[in-house]
Amino acid sequence: MHNRIASIVIILAAGAFGLTGCVSEKAARLTPVSATKTEVHHLGKFVWFDLLTEDPQAVQPFYKELFGWRFAADKNAPEYIVIYLGDKPIGGIVPHENKDPEIPESMWLVSLSVADVDLAVSAVKALKGEVLDGPMDVKGRGRMAVIRDAEGAELVLIRAAGGDPPDAGVKVGEWLWVDLFTKDAEKALDFYGALTGYTPQSVPTADEDFIILLRRGSRAYAGVVNLALEDVEPNWLPYIKVDDLAGTIRQAEKLGGILLLRTRDVAIIADPSGGVFGIQTVGGTGS
Repeated sequence: MHNRIASIVIILAAGAFGLTGCVSEKAARLTPVSATKTEVHHLGKFVWFDLLTEDPQAVQPFYKELFGWRFAADKNAPEYIVIYLGDKPIGGIVPHENKDPEIPESMWLVSLSVADVDLAVSAVKALKGEVLDGPMDVKGRGRMAVIRDAEGAELVLIRAAGGDPPDAGVKVGEWLWVDLFTKDAEKALDFYGALTGYTPQSVPTADEDFIILLRRGSRAYAGVVNLALEDVEPNWLPYIKVDDLAGTIRQAEKLGGILLLRTRDVAIIADPSGGVFGIQTVGGTGS
């Protein structure tokens, strides 16, 4: 698992990509998380999303056809692919070497906005989490650290240079929501409550409580879901907004994706490289 994270650390920190061992100063700068300087940080919000995959070129047609995304190599780090919806940067694709071709290791890695990365890293250690790399300064991107929480779910902590993207309405094809799938909801709430100031609110569902993590009163930024599958490790799962759930599922399957789960307005899909993400309708068509 750690070799996946090493891929993004190498690219973000040095731009060497693990190929030559030499660091390119030019490559040490990356596209900012916001297309414009906002100088505002939405603490507790997930502001960037990276797909770590062993086949960056193969997954691009899948996401292009499914969500209308376009892709462009970062001009300072050409192996880092920036994802755009229209002219808005919304994420990246990071190449990594899969040591076991029989076990897909692709994953979406989410980035959480924090007030102070160094203080957050200290909190992670005190809360029995693990710091995989950083804190590090990445020109253009900001100050960052890659961590695992107390249960092993991986994410990036970031203080974005120039500020976070505007906290505005979400368009179809953009990131809508993030869920933490956990085997110990109480432990997760303690960890992220201390780390970010999240406070929990239980919302009833058909099967069990769904706990929404709130930031600053009524503003919900993420959720916690009890993970029932023993063979699935705790993880953060990002969701993309769609206007037709059934149609998006059919298209994803035609493009080589695999439907893993579906409810009335939510589905979880694995892309052709094994990267798992969610889709969700909001006032759209879920039939």
